Amino acid sequence: MRIFTILLLTVIVLSISGISFSQNKNIYSALRDPNPGKQINIEPSASVQSYMSRWFGDALNGSTGVVKSFLNTPGSLTMLFSSSRSLFGAARSTSGIYYALEYTAPGAGNLVTIDTASGNISTIAPLSGLGTGHIVTGMAWDKNTSVMYVVSTDGASGRLYTVNLATGALTTQAASMTGSTFPIDIAINNSGAMYSCDVTTSSLNLINKTTGAATLIGALGITINYAQGMAFDPETDSLFLAAYTDAGKLYRCNTSNGSVTLIGNFGSSGNEIDAFIIPPAVNRQLNAFNLQSPLSDVRIVTVAGSSTPVTISWDTSGAGASYKFIFGNPAVPPRRIIISSTTNSISTTLGALDNILASNGFTNNGSATDSAAGQWDVWAYKGAGAPGTDSIKATNGPRTITLRRQQASLSPFALVSPVSPLTILTSPVDTSLITFSWRKSGPGVTYKWLFKNSGTYSEPPTIKLTSDNSGLDTNCSIRVSRLDSILSGLGIAAGDSSTGVWRARAYALGDSLNSTAPDRQITFKRTGLLQLNQPFAETNFPPLYWSLEYAGALYWSRETPSAFGTGAGSARFKFWSADFGTTQSLISNQFPPIGAGPYYIKFDYAYRFYVDGGGILANDSVGVFTSTDNGASWISLKTLFATQTPQVGINSSNNLTTASGSGEYTAPSNGEWATKILPLPLGTNKVKFTAYSSYGNNVFIDNIQSFLFVGVTPVAGSIPNEYKLSQNYPNPFNPVTKISFSIPKQSFVTLKIFDVVGREVSILVNSQLEPDRYEFSFDASKLSSGVYFYQLETIDFRDIKRMVLIK
Repeated sequence: MRIFTILLLTVIVLSISGISFSQNKNIYSALRDPNPGKQINIEPSASVQSYMSRWFGDALNGSTGVVKSFLNTPGSLTMLFSSSRSLFGAARSTSGIYYALEYTAPGAGNLVTIDTASGNISTIAPLSGLGTGHIVTGMAWDKNTSVMYVVSTDGASGRLYTVNLATGALTTQAASMTGSTFPIDIAINNSGAMYSCDVTTSSLNLINKTTGAATLIGALGITINYAQGMAFDPETDSLFLAAYTDAGKLYRCNTSNGSVTLIGNFGSSGNEIDAFIIPPAVNRQLNAFNLQSPLSDVRIVTVAGSSTPVTISWDTSGAGASYKFIFGNPAVPPRRIIISSTTNSISTTLGALDNILASNGFTNNGSATDSAAGQWDVWAYKGAGAPGTDSIKATNGPRTITLRRQQASLSPFALVSPVSPLTILTSPVDTSLITFSWRKSGPGVTYKWLFKNSGTYSEPPTIKLTSDNSGLDTNCSIRVSRLDSILSGLGIAAGDSSTGVWRARAYALGDSLNSTAPDRQITFKRTGLLQLNQPFAETNFPPLYWSLEYAGALYWSRETPSAFGTGAGSARFKFWSADFGTTQSLISNQFPPIGAGPYYIKFDYAYRFYVDGGGILANDSVGVFTSTDNGASWISLKTLFATQTPQVGINSSNNLTTASGSGEYTAPSNGEWATKILPLPLGTNKVKFTAYSSYGNNVFIDNIQSFLFVGVTPVAGSIPNEYKLSQNYPNPFNPVTKISFSIPKQSFVTLKIFDVVGREVSILVNSQLEPDRYEFSFDASKLSSGVYFYQLETIDFRDIKRMVLIK
């Protein structure tokens, strides 16, 4: 039966005593000295029987007290100190102190330390801040942040804390651990990830250390009861559970799916173990060791770029030892190649080994210098603080070996993908990959991808890129945004395209070979100019394609307040800090030239006027300028001036002020915004907002956009009784289509056009309409061919439909 009352009953009936001893609080691994005749390599992939790490814990039944053993022999327990105190969680800090949580009563407990030499338990302080009715069930140390965490439960919910190791004060991280009602312990791995086992579900969870939320990893496959312990082996980062099922047993847990593997019972009778801790190993003296693989007279042929694995291994000489693989020819010494390792093996690839040989003078041209017959050996070096000799070499080394680089050669190869012809639409904000691939030419070959903006290929290429993996792979992956940047650098304007052919070229031994004919046709088309539509939603400032014009300190910035509280941000000029006379400009992206209108620019703004102590108004102003030549010259459209008369709503006046008050204007309220609508001159393709500071108050600008004002036409007939957005006709269309909609009551209506990636490209309707059926004639002559969406929205209704423009 796995319910909270069982644990509560169990801990209440345990007798509690207060024992205090002077002690050595440092905790170290007690790994047995390595056996020269049977070396053990402790690594995550090894079997559980390979683990020799020491562990410590508190036996809660049978002979109770602090015990120790090894991970591979849990049945053999050594009693360090007999005690009736109940320790429900333990962890070792980086300083080497073994901390534990003592249960005394629901809602109460002590922070203690344990001397791992004698087993003595010393009280630091009573725990404060523990939840009412909660029982401490576990603790874990995060070595990455030097924080000790504690977990408790009342049977209905888990609670996560941090603990002050000097005072025992608990600080609640999460009052309720979502997804885990009965967390029995916690453990943190070397990367800082926290795990917990839940008694109610007998499952392993991943715990968010900030919110306490539990994410299920998987079922343990066993039914756990009573007190449990869990800890990571710091040497291997493997999770071990001191679990109680029908008896106390040690399991190794898979942190990918939660499943466990039994190692064995604790003691002869299956003691219940908690306060479970696995300390790191200490460095040991070096012992004789042997080379393992490869055997003598082996020949290794390396291949450039190959991922075929190569493993060189030897016995472990001592805990904490480091090693050096050495190769020499015709014998060793001398040392021609040295590879360092912190483990008893080197795992590499034929490709990586080929790079090492190349850097050591091996050739791959079919000559005698392609290979060398020699010997290899391994030296071991003791870890810091270890006793005994500083270094020794393998007992059975050296071994003979021949290392050879495979000769590079070129052979005909064909292109694979993409097929011909193909058009790729590029964009500076598209980070997806386009991959060109081809067959392999030969060993030791590198490749380049070539493009020529012509119907037939000729030298030099317009674009030349090295293939993936430093030229060794038979594919070249390019981000679409990078292609767009390359095309821009070649002088290809937004909306224009470059058509040509592509091929691959293989290189080896100073020679090269093109892919077999035919080359493949491809067109790169740059996305057209973006419409003027800036809501300042992105965090980068200035936004993509926008720019700033200023000297000295910058006073333009992006801020989080948005117009009428409906967006994600706005642009601010900080008149409050800008010295009198400071002039700085925010310049828009280049957009398609404004055609026959009427076209307008619309933007939302907020400004609070400032009057100094002498009653003088700070005459801040913002100029709006337009350009028809991409910013080479500017024409003033309107200058907005500070006044002491706030004006809100939609207007085209030169009044900048929308609010009054005192102090710096940091966050306009929703009611302090206004909207300007100004006519745009024919041919306008860029706008500029210039702030002229009189050391007044801040201005905020948002939702800058251009739109064509075309009236919607009411359709004769009865008043509709429902909202409706009809499919445009014709569809597909070129370039004009009609969009019809109905509204049953007076509403503020917006009808907007979006491109396929969700960018707003046009506003067709943005006004108050009477109940009626309406028809709008949409002219898309300024847009590129493609899929678009149109959206009708009122306060009560929203619908969106798809249309296709084909030119």
